[in-house]
Amino acid sequence: MLVLHRGDIVEVGDTAAVLDAPQHAYTRRLLGAVPGIEQRPLDSSRQEADI
Repeated sequence: MLVLHRGDIVEVGDTAAVLDAPQHAYTRRLLGAVPGIEQRPLDSSRQEADI
């Protein structure tokens, strides 16, 4: 996963690692702005074209 802030890379890492333990303050604020992100199940029925 790559996190950009104003065009600058602020964090890079394995998706699970970044979501579980974000290191950069912007990444933590970004994840904190999504209501219920940790409770949202992955919808495996969606196809890449839907994203």
